[in-house]
This record gives sequence, structure tokens and C-alpha cells, in this order.
Amino acid sequence: TLGLGLDAYEVKECQLNLAECYEKENKYQDALIYYKTLLVTAEKKYGPDDPDVQEYNKKILALNIKGGNYEAAEGILKQKIDFEESQGRGSAPATVKLLDQYADVLKRACKMDEAAAAEAKVKSLQNSTAPASAPAQ
Repeated sequence: TLGLGLDAYEVKECQLNLAECYEKENKYQDALIYYKTLLVTAEKKYGPDDPDVQEYNKKILALNIKGGNYEAAEGILKQKIDFEESQGRGSAPATVKLLDQYADVLKRACKMDEAAAAEAKVKSLQNSTAPASAPAQ
């Protein structure tokens, strides 16, 4: 009989179920192990734009924040923001949202000066992309 590969549907489903169980039990580090494995496998097979890859990235970020691993969360967000900015999407609403989340993580990590700088950047971007108000009639 043939063994199942890492990307076999049955293996993926088991890993996902285990990750979700650990997450529900607040065992974030254990859940992260499975989500990271799922992420690597999905990226190799489908590429970085695959919906599963995006979902695993979100889970990994969220679990790092929930588990108090702000250093890792900060790194993930910084990488995403840098990528968006390199693609010319620095003022896009999704990037502004990432920046806002980044500021929150910096606050949680007690990096207040960096958080204030990120918040100022968010405010500046929001003001520059806000639609001009219609003249009163």
C-alpha cells in the first residue's frame, strides 16, 4: 500500500483538526506547529496567493498575538507591510489596516514610541485618502 504524503487531503484535515483543537484549548504554541506545517505544505503546492495559505498566515498571526508572542507577530506584520509598500499599495485600505494592527502589537509589546509612530502613519494615510467632503447645498 502507498503511504499518504504531507499534502494528502486526509493528512491536511487531521493537521487542521489538531490545530483547531489546540487553539480551542488555548495551547497556542501547539496549534502554531500544525498551522506552520500546513502553511509550508500549501505554499509549496499552491503558491503564496492560495486562499489556504492566506488563511494559515492569518491564523499564525492571530495565535502569536493571543499567545503573547508579540515579537513574532511584529515580524509577520512588518513583512506584510513592507511587501505591500514595495508593491505600491502603501496607502491601500488593507495596508492601513495592517499598520493599525502593527501599532496595536507594538503597544502590547510596550514599544510605545514605535507604536506612536505607526499610529501617526495610519492617521496620515487615513487623512490623505479620505474623500473630500461634498459642499453644503
